[in-house]
Amino acid sequence: MIGDFSPSGILLLAPLLLSPPPAAAQAGLLSDPVVMTLVEEVLISDLMLRTCAEIRPSEEGLREVERIADDLARRAGHTPESAAEVLSGPEAIARAEAGARRRLAMMGARPDETDAICAVALRAVDAPGVIGALLERVDGR
Repeated sequence: MIGDFSPSGILLLAPLLLSPPPAAAQAGLLSDPVVMTLVEEVLISDLMLRTCAEIRPSEEGLREVERIADDLARRAGHTPESAAEVLSGPEAIARAEAGARRRLAMMGARPDETDAICAVALRAVDAPGVIGALLERVDGR
């Protein structure tokens, strides 16, 4: 784990285990910008959920993101489980964390800025995208 991102965010994508895919399939999955964006936004959502008392996970959003992740895995020639294994490897985690930090900075926060993370999270709840799908306000607003 680098910084304040938790590998548990990647676990939101799919269960782990099973045999690793061929090296070419691993490289393809890690170089797919849609897959890496999904992973980065899941990591950011996980950080937001661990940081902000005003939000909670959206069960409906989690199911939808898992469905999308499973579809992306299959299109890349993986099972959801083998894709999760690739995305949980050290290289993938390092790349995803770096991308998540950049993405979070573009949103106006850093992993160590609790107030800024919560402000971004509260704005994201109502916005389209992976982060907005995974989060909901505790007060229901």
